[in-house]
Amino acid sequence: MCHFNIMKTMMSVLLCLHVFVYLSGCLSVACQEEFTNIEVDYCCMPGWQCSTERCRQFSDLPAQAQAYVRKVEEQTGVPG
Repeated sequence: MCHFNIMKTMMSVLLCLHVFVYLSGCLSVACQEEFTNIEVDYCCMPGWQCSTERCRQFSDLPAQAQAYVRKVEEQTGVPG
């Protein structure tokens, strides 16, 4: 399931909820300084300290991984 197994060592997982870009009128590629005006809203979720390598169904995932998936579904409006 996805790449959850590479997150098995993380104590917490950051999930980006929103990205705010504040522009001052310049929309060309040459205006790279505009990318300094970015604000990111993160949600910090508990990590899972175990392998998900053998998980074949959603219910096989650790509770923390299931909560992460549910949060992604909630934020995107796309059910699993």
